[in-house]
Amino acid sequence: MLKSIRKSEIEQFIDRVVYFIIILVICIGLSIVLYNVYTIYKFQKFNEPVVKTFTALAVVSTLLLGVYQAKKNVWLKRRETTMTELPKLVKEIQTYRKEIRDIQKEYYKNKIITLDELIEERKPLTEEILHSWICDIDEKGGYKLEKDQSFFQMTEDGKKIREALLHIINVYEIISRGVYSHVYDENLVVDLIGSLIIKNWKIYEIYINHRRNKHKSVHFGDWFQALARRFTEKSEFKPKMGV
Repeated sequence: MLKSIRKSEIEQFIDRVVYFIIILVICIGLSIVLYNVYTIYKFQKFNEPVVKTFTALAVVSTLLLGVYQAKKNVWLKRRETTMTELPKLVKEIQTYRKEIRDIQKEYYKNKIITLDELIEERKPLTEEILHSWICDIDEKGGYKLEKDQSFFQMTEDGKKIREALLHIINVYEIISRGVYSHVYDENLVVDLIGSLIIKNWKIYEIYINHRRNKHKSVHFGDWFQALARRFTEKSEFKPKMGV
């Protein structure tokens, strides 16, 4: 399964180092206090070099603690943003999926595979399947061409399906951009929808490449693809397609 961790190993190591330094400084400070109590009692004077050393250590440890706390606050804010925004984005995907589902109810009668069936049967969205969803059919059973003969004509329902598909992929793009720009916590995204991103990339990969090649959308789905590959490298298994 995907690695489910709250902090990276590096972050955990930094935590341990900072805690160690703080504890070390406290121990040294207590030792110096006790030593100076002893010297005052014994010799009636402070050991000035020791006091200066302790002061320097105290300043350094305070700075380290401040940097660490600032970093931790950023990390907590990022997780809070992820927990707040990610469910909204997932719900948005589900809304567009439902929109497609409602349009494709009649497809069952015509024995045309639906998006839900594609996901259930773990099949990719190919050009042939896409055209069966969105293109207008002529009298001979082929697809009607537009006036300039460059693309097939789309039905009104077909236009709605295409728009819903584009919205779904764009939502995955938003999530992916958020991870790469550190708006969302990557480990939390892995925990919550990592498998979903990997599996859905496999569903939409052919369609995304189709739009890149045939519709000149060169960078369409780039962030989605990058994040799916990144999560696949974190995975300890080769995921099957589907949700």
